[in-house]
Amino acid sequence: MTSESKVNFLFIHGAGGTSNKWRTLIPYFDNSEYLTVDLPGRGANNEPLATSIRANAEAISKQITSDTIVVGHSMGGLIGIELAAMNNHVKGLALVSSFYELPVHPSMLASFEAGEFPDALFYAFYNKDIDEGLLEIEKREKDEA
Repeated sequence: MTSESKVNFLFIHGAGGTSNKWRTLIPYFDNSEYLTVDLPGRGANNEPLATSIRANAEAISKQITSDTIVVGHSMGGLIGIELAAMNNHVKGLALVSSFYELPVHPSMLASFEAGEFPDALFYAFYNKDIDEGLLEIEKREKDEA
């Protein structure tokens, strides 16, 4: 890579999120090419909800057409692992609070599909020291979804 090359980054949110989860991190990537994606059926993505890690990876893979470092949060990390296995353009992978096995019970995924997101689960995603303003923005987006 030369000093003129830009590294591409792809950011994948977790099971209960949207691409907006990356809003406070993205300003640090202003000198790089990056893409934050909404998984199928989440946020601004109107595709049918993907119900497996592989189906989510397949939906995203077509967007990776040059050397890319994938950053995945929680379930997004598992999707990133699958992407790395299927797409030769994935050159690096950063896992953020990701697990080898998906710690999301199928009934929870079904509730997301039904448009339900319990408040108790919402608050479990955040550290007790989170900025209150950011938490309010996240809660408002969850309630509007």
